[in-house]
Amino acid sequence: MTDRHENQFTEHYNDKTLESNVVWTRTPDMTPSIDVQKWDRKSGWPNGDRDNSKDALTVSGDTEIVFTITNTSKTDPDTKQGAVFRTKDIKLEDSTIVGDGEVVDLKYPADWDTKVLKPGESVEVTGTLKGVTKTHTDRAKVTGTPLTECPVDTSAPFGDGTSDDEYGSKPEAETESKSDDVVTIDGKDYCADTKVESATDDWNGYRKSLAQTGAGIALIALAAVVVLSGGAALLIASRRREAKAPADTEGSEE
Repeated sequence: MTDRHENQFTEHYNDKTLESNVVWTRTPDMTPSIDVQKWDRKSGWPNGDRDNSKDALTVSGDTEIVFTITNTSKTDPDTKQGAVFRTKDIKLEDSTIVGDGEVVDLKYPADWDTKVLKPGESVEVTGTLKGVTKTHTDRAKVTGTPLTECPVDTSAPFGDGTSDDEYGSKPEAETESKSDDVVTIDGKDYCADTKVESATDDWNGYRKSLAQTGAGIALIALAAVVVLSGGAALLIASRRREAKAPADTEGSEE
């Protein structure tokens, strides 16, 4: 890949050295790539993108998880064109790697079988996290087959597609039908490229134990009862002393 590559040749003829004009070509980096990010709907993006265990969400029940899949392919800086992905060619994988619980009931968009992701475009798939009793970490990745513009057919480089014989036959390049692997998008023919795989993305959550929830609340309530009971006992004792004090005073005067 290069932004500018210069070509020049030198010709030696009749003891003369002739240099051609400088011709340059440019080959932009148009590497296909794809990305997936996981986040919880409750927190929203990007707060719900909990890659590290220190950012784990406190789970109290079923939790909606969102997978955002993005075409991150590089593009030609001039034309802004690049590889595209048909969503039906994308495979989403998710598995629990720490703790328990599982993301189930994946829901795909209604147009999943026909949608095309151009560079920079995204699509969302949702699922439900269930069964978390302690800690939970799950990991997602996607694989997809990028489609790039088909190479120009050079089998008839000097033909113009017109007939040169009395039967009106076309050059071979004009009569061949398209391959089943060729996909026409916006009037352009695209061919399948090498399958690509995203980096993995983790999401973390945890569920508080009874010791952290119910038992803790019970201890606080018990402490409050003890404090109140102690205060009431002190108040009663104080009143008894106050009631007894006058009688003691009268006895001393006699």
